[in-house]
Amino acid sequence: MKKLLLFTIFNFALLTFNCFAQNKTIDSLLTVVKTDNPDTNKVNHLINLCNEYRKVQYYNAGLKYGNEALQLATKLTNGIGRAGASSAYNNIGNIYYTEANYPEVLKNYVASLEINEELE
Repeated sequence: MKKLLLFTIFNFALLTFNCFAQNKTIDSLLTVVKTDNPDTNKVNHLINLCNEYRKVQYYNAGLKYGNEALQLATKLTNGIGRAGASSAYNNIGNIYYTEANYPEVLKNYVASLEINEELE
């Protein structure tokens, strides 16, 4: 019985620590995004935010930042902007995959693939 109790406490402590580390990363990214210029760095930070929110299962927030990254990346005319759009589509697709929304998964993955094929 003691072993089970210790095991439970240990697992709870690990989960709590992991959530704290994730929230610290999200907080740092949110701070950086507020001061970023609208360029590829901001796109990359928004994509990272999308991914971090997916990891902690805040899917709506992840989709918000993924779509924001996608909108900004499509405004950038260089190849790096297209690569950012591809990454944004991929991360949005990952969130929809986690939610089992397969039509949206397919739509976003295909969009990402098409951009990657254009960029070779």
